[in-house]
Amino acid sequence: MIVEEIVFEVECNLEFTKKNENFFKYLGRFMNRTAQTNLHSLWDQGLITIRLQRDFQSNTSLYYDYIYELMNNQSLIDNDDDNIEQWIKENIHFVCSQIYLDEQNVTMNSSVNFTLGEIYYQRSIPVIEQRLAQGGHRLGVLLNFLARTRPHKPSDKKEKICLGTIALIVVLSVECLLAIIVGTILWIRFRNKSSATYSLSFPSTKA
Repeated sequence: MIVEEIVFEVECNLEFTKKNENFFKYLGRFMNRTAQTNLHSLWDQGLITIRLQRDFQSNTSLYYDYIYELMNNQSLIDNDDDNIEQWIKENIHFVCSQIYLDEQNVTMNSSVNFTLGEIYYQRSIPVIEQRLAQGGHRLGVLLNFLARTRPHKPSDKKEKICLGTIALIVVLSVECLLAIIVGTILWIRFRNKSSATYSLSFPSTKA
C-alpha cells in the first residue's frame, strides 16, 4: 500500500509539472459558447463568473459573504494551518484528480480541443470554493504568524515626547524667572520713586 502511494505521488508530481508547462495550450469550448477558452482562464475566472451570475446576481459582495461563512464553518484538513508543504500536495492532488479530467473522467489531451459543460461545472465549483475558503483562512493564519514573530524595534517616541516636554519646561521656567526679575526691579524702582516723592512733599521743619 505504501509503495502504491509513493508511485502515485511521483506520477502525479510528474504529470502536474508537465501539464502546468502547457496549461494555456488546453483549448476548447465551455457551456456551448462560441468563444474559445483555455483551462487556465476557465479556473481563473470562467467557472466563478458563471457561479456569480447563476446564484448571486453577479453581486461580488454576496459571494464574498458566502465564501466568508464557508471559511468560518469549514473543518480544516488535519489541522494543517501552517503546513505549506501540505498545501502544495493538496494542489497537486486537485490538479491530478479534477482539472485535467473531462466529463467522462478521461484525462484531456492538449492536442485535442475540449468540450465541457454542466457536468464539469458542477464537479469543479465546490473544489474552487473550498480552495477559496481554505486560502482565506490560511492567509489569515500566515499574516497573524508574521505579526507575532516580527522583530519589535524599540520605539523612541516616548523619548522624543519627554525631551520635548523638558525643553518646554525649561523655556517656561526661564520666562518665569525673567518675569520675576523684571517685576522685582520695577517694584524696587517704583518704591524708591514713591519714597522720594513723599520726602519732597513733606519737608522737615526746624523749631
